[in-house]
Amino acid sequence: MRSTFYIAALVAATTGAFINIRDEIPSTAPASAYFPTPPDATGKSQPIFPAGPPGGLNDSVVPSDIPDAPRNITLANKFAAASCSGPVTSSPSSYWMAQMDHTGDARGYAPFINDYYTFPVWRNVLDYGALNDGSGDQAAAIQSAFNTDGRGGNRYSSGVVTAEPAHVFIPGGTYTLNTQLDLRIGTIIMGDPQDPPILKAAAGFSGDTLINGYDSHDGPNKLIAAAGQPETSFLTALRNVIIE
Repeated sequence: MRSTFYIAALVAATTGAFINIRDEIPSTAPASAYFPTPPDATGKSQPIFPAGPPGGLNDSVVPSDIPDAPRNITLANKFAAASCSGPVTSSPSSYWMAQMDHTGDARGYAPFINDYYTFPVWRNVLDYGALNDGSGDQAAAIQSAFNTDGRGGNRYSSGVVTAEPAHVFIPGGTYTLNTQLDLRIGTIIMGDPQDPPILKAAAGFSGDTLINGYDSHDGPNKLIAAAGQPETSFLTALRNVIIE
């Protein structure tokens, strides 16, 4: 109790001393008279912080009391310096992703395939024999682009499809199909956004759907025996393609 009394008395004496000092400054004095500080880069004087405990010299100073410092730039110049030009309309003649080098060191690759860093992640269906002039049946050629593992095997029966992703590009044009296409796990099918391709069912088309979204086979181990289960069909996408 005695210690508490001594501390309270010391605080009261200290606060009283501060009040006496502040009373010596005229009430009409500017805020800077309490604690002069140089202006900072924003044009306002720096904040004035209390010199003692609450109730000390500067407890009544608020930011709005701080006067403006001289400015060397006008508002007009400030806004002019911050202005920028508007968006520029571009009209590219080809799709940028299709123009990339997908065979060099900067190509995409599958990091989880041991010792096979040349696995073809990017595929163009024209490179697999597909024709985009509306003639014949292009289902087999397009399906080959979906299935190949790039080394004579088939992603459909490899059992490691999740480690073998494929980005299949379909250039503009019309591709006639006599049978349905089957997506594979980890496969993105993307048409040219500037000239969306048309996948068109032939007059004698055989099948219930033009594109089957389920990959019904998960490899030789058949982790889930039933075909077409959601647990074994994922990581697929189809965009920029017109289906007729």
